[in-house]
Formats: sequence, structure tokens, C-alpha cells
Amino acid sequence: MKKVLFTIIISFLPIISFAQDNYRILARAGSTTITVDEFRDRYEFMPHLNYTGDELQKEFLYSLLTEKLWALEARKLRLDTIETVNYSLKSLSKLLLKDELYRKEIESKIVISSEEIKDALLKIGKVLKTAYLVSKDSSEIYRLYNSLKSGADFDSLLKVRTGGQPKPIDVKFGEIDKTIENIFFSLKPGEFSQPYRTDLGWFIVHVEGEESDITIDPSSDKVRNIAISVLKERKSKAAASEYWDKIFAGRKVNAKRNILEAFADSLFSILNYTYANAKTAGENITINDLVLTKVLKIFSEDEISTLPFVEFDSDYAVLKDFIYYLVYSKINFRELTNTNVRVVLSKALKNFIENEILYREAISLGLDNIPSFRKDINIWTDYYLSEVLMQKMTDNLSFNQPEINEVDFQTSPDSILQANIIEILTDNLNEVEIILSELHNGKSFEELAAEYNQRELTKKSGGEWGYFPVNKGGEIGRAASKMETGQIYGPIKMPEGYSLFKLLDKRAITVKNQSEETENPKLVQIQTKLTKLNSLINQKTVELADKYGIEINEKLLMSIELSEVNMFTYRLIGFGGKIAALPITIPMFEWYKFFKGRKEIP
Repeated sequence: MKKVLFTIIISFLPIISFAQDNYRILARAGSTTITVDEFRDRYEFMPHLNYTGDELQKEFLYSLLTEKLWALEARKLRLDTIETVNYSLKSLSKLLLKDELYRKEIESKIVISSEEIKDALLKIGKVLKTAYLVSKDSSEIYRLYNSLKSGADFDSLLKVRTGGQPKPIDVKFGEIDKTIENIFFSLKPGEFSQPYRTDLGWFIVHVEGEESDITIDPSSDKVRNIAISVLKERKSKAAASEYWDKIFAGRKVNAKRNILEAFADSLFSILNYTYANAKTAGENITINDLVLTKVLKIFSEDEISTLPFVEFDSDYAVLKDFIYYLVYSKINFRELTNTNVRVVLSKALKNFIENEILYREAISLGLDNIPSFRKDINIWTDYYLSEVLMQKMTDNLSFNQPEINEVDFQTSPDSILQANIIEILTDNLNEVEIILSELHNGKSFEELAAEYNQRELTKKSGGEWGYFPVNKGGEIGRAASKMETGQIYGPIKMPEGYSLFKLLDKRAITVKNQSEETENPKLVQIQTKLTKLNSLINQKTVELADKYGIEINEKLLMSIELSEVNMFTYRLIGFGGKIAALPITIPMFEWYKFFKGRKEIP
């Protein structure tokens, strides 16, 4: 049986609080700090190998220090002032502030009574066997209702209906709309409801029978938490709808239609030219950096950065704000026609305006100054800036043929460890969620690799790399060296996206046999690039540690109580949207042994 080294959890997670230590400083990198709180959260929400102890905790802390050091250098180089970086951080800030607004105005005001919990627990262990009659004609549905009251058999009426219901439908607590659910659970087996109206027409429901869900223990804390979660979600949804109506009622927003149409025409021309082949291939088209650059060149700086595009009560947004919103939101065009581009942009503009209004409301309430927001935005900003600087290094990375041919056997003069993996590489975090969920539900890694792997050089092999020296595979090779056959690891954040992989086999091979083997030259390029990038990052991080200085409270590190459950969790954003619960930390810790070893030399 294969071992999966993570658990995907999207629901509410109770976390043990260690308030007395949360704000203690665990490490410093220059002027930035890593608190116990940040370390614990990021460690526990990061997939890692199935081993525990001091080694893993130290490696993870060194990786966080890497991130902080590179973020400091990115600020020193003023990368945070680059327009694309600045707008990305602004978009992230707006998303987090929208969530803070939801917490303040919706979540904080939700109250669940003991009676509501008791009622939910009575329902949660039941499975109702149900059927329904439906009609768009109220006169017809009442004729059926009168027939039932006069003694007509429900099943007999159901059988003569067009497209009749072939078998009973199971209804459980929390799976359908609250109003309809209450109707079902108010009926005893054999009873039917009065006609009621929905968006789909008029319904009469009938409970044919009732069973107990043997998997549910209503007295357990887990079931109680599920019941509370459902109640909270329903109340939050109703409260959010009410707040939404309140905040948008009477708002005057003026969007310049002529600017939108001019932008839509220009964007269609660029997309039509750039993705000429995609039109016939049926691919989804996204506004990427290439399209963005071309769009920005069409309009003057005054047209996109100065002239009002959307006017709110007291200020306005410019066209550039909307363009970057489209990029950050990854807006797709499934059909490449002028009409479809206009339709998609109109819908996107509506969402943009709604998000901007919520953002402005959050700012007016001072939510940009509260500790929870400052903490979140600082963590994400450090992560993002370190990524930007590393990406610049990756983009400039090159290697020559001697480097590709070179094999480093210094760590083992007689033999070298090789591994064979099957990998799924994707640049889409939503796909990572789907892949993890599918694996959790039993789908094979091989099937998912064939469907989702985006690494061009391994698509034909179904994601399989073939045997490679583990010391030439960067973090993938390092992780593979510690895994057992059949284990799955990831996601690892790579320069190209997110990587998950399964170990197919490991073997030790002599240096002589290694040199006689013919390796896939394209795969060797991947390995060489990963190895060279890993070496450059280690070297640069040592330089940055010297430049900015680092401090580690190792005694405090060893005292932190941590959960060893592997988790990969999304943070659902209030009023819509989601992001990873916390940034995915790239394992980069090898630099520390060079840094420390050099410091210890007398």
C-alpha cells in the first residue's frame, strides 16, 4: 500500500495555543524576526518528509531564514518598487483586507445557541430516503397535493411523471439548503410536505424511510464540531448576504464604458495575434506577462495611470488597476471572439468594483493597522520578495556543455545513489488542491501525472524521470534519497511551479557503471539546472547571512511543541476567494552548515 506524506484539510482546525511563547523571538535575520508563532504555523501547515525531531525543525528554521535574508536583499535592491511587484503586493493586500473585513463584520457576530447545536446533533445521525414531485405550474402542483390528501399513492403519482425519479434520494444534515432541509426533517416516514416554491419550480417532497448513519457518533467531539461548522457556515452566509446588500445599497459607482470598450478592442487584437493557434486547439487563454506588456504599450501613461476609469464616492481607480486585477485574478477567455472578450471583461469589472468597495470599507475601518493583518501581509511580502529575487537568478541561469557532462563523485568515490521518480509539476495552486484531494480519495499518482504534469521534458514519459544521481537533483534529489519506494512527497515550491513526486525506485551504482550509462540529455539539463541553482542559492545565502547577520535561539527552538501531522491547507477568504493558508516554504537549508563551519574555523 502506498504511503501519502500529507493530509489535505480545508475545514476548521482547532489549534493548541501557546500564548506565552507565541511572540517570543526565535531567530533574527538583519532587522527582521521569526517568532515562535510564525515558525509553528508555517511548520505545521507545510508538507514534509515522514521523519521528525531536531533535524527537521532546524532545517525548516534555516529555510525560513533564507527567505528573510533574500527578502531583505530584494528590498535593498528596491525590487518592491517594480511596478509588477508593487501591484501584486497591492492585490494581495486587498485580498487579506477583504478577509479582515469579513472577520470583523460577519464572523465575530455569529452566535450559535446550545439549542441549535442540540437540534443539529439530532439530525446529523439520520439518513432520509426521499422522493419529490416537481412542476413549474402551481395549479398542477396543487392538484397533485389534493390528490395526495385524498389518499393517492405518492409512488404511483411519481411513476407517471415525465422523467420520473428512479430511486430514493438520500438526504443528510448539512448537504442541502437549510429551508429545504427543515422541510425534510419535519416529516416522519410516509409523510409528504405542502407545495413549496424554489427557483427550479414547485415541489412536494416525501420521506419514504429513515436510516441511521452508522459512521456517525453524535456524542463525539468530532461530530459536534461538524455540526457547529455547518451552523456557522449557514449563519455566516446569511449574515454576509445581509451585509452585502447593506454596503452596496445606494452606492454610486461610475465606470467609463468608452474606456472599457477601447481596452476590450485592444486586448482582443493582442490576444487574437498572440494566441492564433490556441483558438483552434480549444485552450483557455489567460492574460500573462507577455500580453500585459503589449497592452500597456498601446495606451499612453495618462490614459492608464491618470484618467479615472471607475469613480467611487470619494476617489477613483485607473485602468492600470483593472488590468493588473485581471492578471492577478488569472481571468480566462474560453472563446477568442470580440464579443466573448467584452462579456468576460464586463463580468470581471463587476467583481473588480465589488472588491474595491470592500477594500475601501476595510481601509475606512482602519483594518490595515490591526496586528493580524500586519502579521499576515509581512509574512507574505517577505515570501514574495524572496521569490522575485530568486526568480531573477533563475531567469539568468545558464549552463554549458562541460557543466552538463561533469559528474561530481566527491561525496562517494566508489558508488552513487540513484533514484527514479514520477513527477507532477504544475504552476497552478488550484490544481495542487485537486491533485492532493484525488490522491486522498485513492486515485493513482500515475493517472494524475498523465493528466496534470506540465514539465515538457517528461510529458511523453508520463512524468517519469528515469534514474538520476540524487546529488544532482536539488531538493527533489535530496528528498528522494530519504524516501521509501512508493512514498509521495510534496508540494515543493520550485522555480517553475509546484512539484509533487512519487519514488519509484532507488539503487546504488558504481562510478564505472554510472559513466557507462547513456542518460537522457534533456533530463540531465533539468538535473544540472537544479544542482547549479541549489549551489548558487547556498552561496548567495551565506553572503547575505554575513551581510545582514543572523541569530538563532536554539534552546527555544528545541522547546517548541509541534504537531507532526502533514497538512496542506487553504485559507478561504471572506466574501469569496482563497489562497494557501501560509506561504509554501522552499527547503533551502544546506547553506547553514557552510556558514557555521566557516565561522567555527579558528
